[in-house]
Parts: sequence; C-alpha cells; structure tokens
Amino acid sequence: MKHILPLLAPDALLLAVTPVFFALFLGIILRVFSSKRRELYKRMGDIPFLDGTASDDSLQNES
Repeated sequence: MKHILPLLAPDALLLAVTPVFFALFLGIILRVFSSKRRELYKRMGDIPFLDGTASDDSLQNES
C-alpha cells in the first residue's frame, strides 16, 4: 500500500501549475472563438460588433 500512496497524492508543483495551464488553454480557445465571431459579423455586413465598435463597411458607408 505504501507504493500506491504517492500516486494518489499529487505534488504541490502539479497542483500549482495545473490551473495556470487550464487558464491559458481557456484563454486561447476564447480568443479563437471571438475572432471567428468577429469575422462572421464582418462578412454579414452592417451589424456592429458586440464590443460596441462598428465594422469597417459601416464606417465607410457613413462618410
């Protein structure tokens, strides 16, 4: 039973690093999805982006 105990109790280093990698992975996924969404809105035309800025096409139409 003594040789199984270290396998069940992960290191402090692993516990410290895992949330950092998870946050980086989640950030990369969210950035990819937001850029895809922005490209989709730009292709659709005159719909403003969700962050409040307008697409390039709508800005050119106003001037």
